[in-house]
Amino acid sequence: MRRLRLTALMAGALALAAAALAAETRTITDATGRQIEVPADPRRVFAAGPPAATLLYTLKPDAMVGWPRAPGAEDLPFLRPETRDLPALGWLTGKGDTVNLEVLLSARPDLIVDYGTVTATYRDMARRVQAQTGTPYALIDGSLPTIPATLRRLGDLLAEPERGETLAAYAEATFAEIDAILAAVPEDRRPSVYLARGPEGIETAARGSI
Repeated sequence: MRRLRLTALMAGALALAAAALAAETRTITDATGRQIEVPADPRRVFAAGPPAATLLYTLKPDAMVGWPRAPGAEDLPFLRPETRDLPALGWLTGKGDTVNLEVLLSARPDLIVDYGTVTATYRDMARRVQAQTGTPYALIDGSLPTIPATLRRLGDLLAEPERGETLAAYAEATFAEIDAILAAVPEDRRPSVYLARGPEGIETAARGSI
């Protein structure tokens, strides 16, 4: 009986410690320059769109509350088991915005993360959604050259600094390798490249697209 009471007390203490940690906050600055009070260790994170979901998955998959769109059957074997059955909640940004505030609130996120273009339009949307839901909304720069810095920043934001540093170092090494290869090839001898997008490979990314 004494051992049971001790176990119960330890479990209660751990639960209180976890709740206290979740209640701790700090202030960060997102890519738009907004000062945002965020959880010290976010446990339930809503990804505002597919790029944000991909980035969140690489850094802290156990914090995901859902997918912007359901993974296809061909994707499932490559996903971590804890993420395969997460619900499709829709997304907040872009032409495919499908989520409403009721769905967002029902997911009970303690943080919203968006990853992509940083403009006044997205900044204003982040402010509006944060005001309407009471959930901190951080916008992360999605431009290609900032990927290492973005991984470190988001790793810190998600309380996963070691994971963020590992991925950032990999990105920096990859960029350096590509730069070295390009430096050895005169510009007039470099092949032109067409970037095809979409499931059929027939969509073109317009200049300025992330």
